[in-house]
Amino acid sequence: MLQFLTQEGNVGDLKMKQNVFQTYKTLIDQKLIDELTLRFGRHEDWINSGCETNKRPENPIKEYFLLGKQNTKAYNYYRHKLYYFIRWARNSSKYIDEISDLFKIAKKNAIEMEKLASFVKTEDIHRKFKNQFHNSIEIFDENISKIINHKIIYFYQQKYEIEFVLIFLFQLINIIMKGSYDSDLNKFRDTKGKLIKGKIIENIISGTKSFPEIKKIIEKAYNKDLRNTIGHNEYRLKNECVYSMDGKITISKDKFMESLFVLQEIQNAVLWLIFTYFDEDDLNETKKCGIVSIGYSPNGMSPKIYLFQLWPFFEISDASWIEEVSINVEKERMETKIWDGSIFTGEYDKDMREWVETATKNKNNVEISLIAVLPNIFLGENLMQTPEWGEFFITNDILTRHINISIN
Repeated sequence: MLQFLTQEGNVGDLKMKQNVFQTYKTLIDQKLIDELTLRFGRHEDWINSGCETNKRPENPIKEYFLLGKQNTKAYNYYRHKLYYFIRWARNSSKYIDEISDLFKIAKKNAIEMEKLASFVKTEDIHRKFKNQFHNSIEIFDENISKIINHKIIYFYQQKYEIEFVLIFLFQLINIIMKGSYDSDLNKFRDTKGKLIKGKIIENIISGTKSFPEIKKIIEKAYNKDLRNTIGHNEYRLKNECVYSMDGKITISKDKFMESLFVLQEIQNAVLWLIFTYFDEDDLNETKKCGIVSIGYSPNGMSPKIYLFQLWPFFEISDASWIEEVSINVEKERMETKIWDGSIFTGEYDKDMREWVETATKNKNNVEISLIAVLPNIFLGENLMQTPEWGEFFITNDILTRHINISIN
């Protein structure tokens, strides 16, 4: 798509590009964020169900298709950044922020954190964790959330049994509090070497007193009474409650669903952290991904090209990757190639002829502006509609550089 801009509007000096979306909190439209949450959740459910073609969700997140064609790592990175973006927009990202803070504190101990990184990147653990827990915003659909049955209880058990999250959180805390990575975890194992989850959970809870949101979500997710009751198959279901066989424990449907949901949430948060921080050194190849539209300066101005880029890739970019831009004109069509995975074509009309003439007179020296865009969940007029990838909110976060382009 060729987008011809009729005004300077959102183009200016170099701006701060960290936490691009934080400025726009007051503009959030609740209906739009609800719609995005639903679309995100359905896509994740589709992934978890095996990506069956005939079950592909309606009204998909279109930019996924762009990123999927450009770079698989970019697609996964965007999904996990979108997860945080949604939690932030819904005012439920505090525990994620605390986990991020926990990680940043531990990261100061580079030697021990390298051991944790090795644990995370162990092929079997990393692959198994990613395959088991794609980043669902919710783990039960509308039908499941209305009932409590043995199937959903078994689902909770499966989630509870995942050791990776517990070990990861414990190691972060241990590195902070004791300055070391515990490679064998012997004090948390029984005589057969099996991890005693209750013991390591208690250690995590006691170690997160300075992180109240993490402490609270861990206590809710790893509900001791619930785990002991269903873990030993000593329960019965009645009146939408879980009862222990001895009658000493009663857990309502709402309490159970809360534990199930926050268990998934804490696991999602750890997965988000891994993709956001542990894989960040491998993201250089994705910096140029996610350009959803292109624009050109109006007639009478010096020649400029505006590239509208999805914010996660804008945040990790310094625009230095923009080295070669080529424009090819054939008959009444014009093609602008940013890189092999980002090519835009459109009509070569009077306005574009004048733009090319101006660029040629300027010895093909053109200012390139990289502009961050967000999924449209906001009120306001800074909107951009693209036929291929949907609607986006244009931010005021911009990076600029001058390059010589080729025109053929």
